[in-house]
Amino acid sequence: MALLEFLLANGGTPDWTDEDGWQPLHYAARAEDIRSSRILLEAGPTPFDLDFGDGVIEQAIKSNRPESIVAIFDSTFYPQRSLVRTRRLKSFELTPIQFAAGSTNCYIIELLLQRGGHPNENPAYYGGRTALQEAAEKGRMAMISLLLNADAE
Repeated sequence: MALLEFLLANGGTPDWTDEDGWQPLHYAARAEDIRSSRILLEAGPTPFDLDFGDGVIEQAIKSNRPESIVAIFDSTFYPQRSLVRTRRLKSFELTPIQFAAGSTNCYIIELLLQRGGHPNENPAYYGGRTALQEAAEKGRMAMISLLLNADAE
């Protein structure tokens, strides 16, 4: 942490992008480093793309750590509208809830629903599948129950 804080205090920028299009917050979220994520989020608004490509939310979901997602949501710079929009993931378009339905962590789905995610959003490029269908295919009974309670179809 000391190095990160030193770099930011001495002209380092949280919106630096590497050759893969990743910024420090992508790496912090993927590494499940909550403290670094918070430091980067508090450093100021960054133009990270939460909706397309290997976004910060995607990396936080991949880490399977709800704390990473909470840190991003609690940031004053987080655009809340991102959760209800579709996002591009490889050759598919998925909502964060659809992407998280492939994980094993129900709390992540719950967080996404609480923050405005819609369980029935159904992008055409995903074969018309919903998060509920994804959870059912994977046999995630607790997740199925959570999605049904949120009026998923």
